[in-house]
Amino acid sequence: MSWPYLPTQGYFAAWKADPLAARRKDRALQRLRILQEDFKDSILERIMVTHLDPNIQQRIMRFASVALNPARDITQAVAMSYDLGVRRVLKGATEEAQLAFAAVIKETEAATLAPAWNRYAFLLGPTIVVPCVKKGRMALELLRPDSLDLQLDTEDPLGTPAAAVWSAHGGPATYVALDDEAWRYLNDQGQEVMPAAVHGLGVFPGAVFRLDHP
Repeated sequence: MSWPYLPTQGYFAAWKADPLAARRKDRALQRLRILQEDFKDSILERIMVTHLDPNIQQRIMRFASVALNPARDITQAVAMSYDLGVRRVLKGATEEAQLAFAAVIKETEAATLAPAWNRYAFLLGPTIVVPCVKKGRMALELLRPDSLDLQLDTEDPLGTPAAAVWSAHGGPATYVALDDEAWRYLNDQGQEVMPAAVHGLGVFPGAVFRLDHP
């Protein structure tokens, strides 16, 4: 199995099937291409569908352009929750703990990255950010809805998910799965190919960004 479908064996055998997952990913990908101003092919496809006469198709296609992009313009103007920076605090923590936490947030470059998270969530749909360590440095990884599969929390389906999986980039794993216990590195059969990285939090360690909850 490959994008937009998941395997059904191994780790994924217990996952509930989502019949709308493929359509959701495709729609999010189309919106991502609009945000990246790479959607001329979609315009041409639409012309082919709405006009059956080849001569008319060719005449209209000559004027196809991505110069006007209302969706991107509206997103840039409206989704601006973090344009003035990111401030996170630990309620009730000591000053020393607050300073240490602020140093971690600075290391992740959240202030630079967060405006894009807000815009992805606004236009593409629910977007997740999870912590990770890259080259010994604390980082935050963006999981967009065009490449993300979820298992929702049955008690709170609109809250933090029970688990998430996305495509791995490099190394022996095909997928990375994250749940309330660990990061898991899986092949295309859903079998673990590397030791799980246990986080020990007991909850899914990610933040969900939505249109109504940036």
